[in-house]
Parts: sequence; structure tokens; C-alpha cells
Amino acid sequence: NCFVNIMSVYRRKLSEIKKNGSIDIIKINFGGKKISLKVVDDSNETVGLLTTWRKKSRRMFATNFRMSNTRTKNWIQQNILKNPDCVLFMIYVNDKKVGNVSIDLFNEKLNSVELDNYMKDPDYIFPGMMTIVDKIFLKWIFEELKVSRITTKIFSDNHKMLNIHIRCGGWNIINVIPLKMIKTVDGWTWKETKLRPNEFAERYMNVLEVKYEKLIETFGKIDYTFIKL
Repeated sequence: NCFVNIMSVYRRKLSEIKKNGSIDIIKINFGGKKISLKVVDDSNETVGLLTTWRKKSRRMFATNFRMSNTRTKNWIQQNILKNPDCVLFMIYVNDKKVGNVSIDLFNEKLNSVELDNYMKDPDYIFPGMMTIVDKIFLKWIFEELKVSRITTKIFSDNHKMLNIHIRCGGWNIINVIPLKMIKTVDGWTWKETKLRPNEFAERYMNVLEVKYEKLIETFGKIDYTFIKL
């Protein structure tokens, strides 16, 4: 039936992409530079970069733990490359790795997926790059993976990422979740909590949603290419 076909497109596409390794899946010309997205690899260089970037941005993640290259490498191999519903792309600018973006948590019933782990090397400056990648990557997800809905979760105090999505266009806040910090063996995790009347949470998480029609309304003219496998 139609639902089965949609499911097979999503998983088959991700499987094909991963089998092809680190090739340009998306190409973008912007600001006089060449941006490309390639599937993550588990090389020492990539592992080291992802570990360093996460350490620098640890406050904007829902979980924090003792990070190491060994844990990062295992995460890439087990949670990304062997996960049929998840893919993570490294973002390259003129062949240099400068960031990453992933999708995960595919919802079969809603035919939706979550934009996750969107991060840039905080020391790399390229105004507008993250918004352009946001626009093109979302369009690729809708058109190539045939999903109906994309969501993401962002801390309400992560103003940089919220502004990136606002400038992208199409995103709407559909829920705000109150959070409480829970200490763990080697860090912490933020968990949803219930509030009493007139009580404020330690922190809040915004849940955002984008649909294809809304994205296209403000898409604009951008020079990009989707690689057909």
C-alpha cells in the first residue's frame, strides 16, 4: 500500500546513501563558497572534530557526559551508521569540515522525522551559512525522503539556533516543555517536568515543526544540487 511505499523510500534512501560513503549528497553555492553535505565517517579527524564541537556546545544538548573520541567513534558506528532511521551529514565549506546535521526518530504513523544535532564549529565564521543549509537540507528531506513533517527541539535560551530557523522560514513553535536537570553518573540530563500553578521551570524546550508548503513559501532563489543515487 501507499504507507509501505513511503516507508521503503525513506529507509532505502538512507541505506543507499550510507553505502555510497562520503560523496556529495547536497551541493550549494553560497557567498562565493562551495558547501556540501556528506555522510559522516569514523575517521580520526571527524571523530576528533565532533568531540571538540560538542564539548564547546555542551550547554545546548539535552544530555551531558564525559566525552571522549572513543565514545564518539562508537556513537557514529552504532547509533548513526548502523541505525536504519538515522543519518548524520558533515557540512563542508570548500572541502573543509565545519559542522554537522542529522535526522533521527522517524515516526511511522505521522511519516515525520526529527532534525537533530545541528551544529557548527563555533570558531568558524560564515554569516548566513547555517540558514542556507537549513533551507536546503529541509527541502532535501521532504523531496528525496518523502516525509510529510519535520520537527526539532531547541532550548528556549538557544537564541542563535532559534534565529537560524526563524530566518530559514516555515518553522513554527508548536509546544514548550518545562525541564528539570537530573544529575547522572558523569554529567546531567534535562527531563520533562510538571509544574505547579505559578511555578517556573529551570529551563524550557521549544518544539518546532515545519511542513513543505510553508518552507517553499519563503524559499527564495538558491543555487543548489541534490545528487540522485
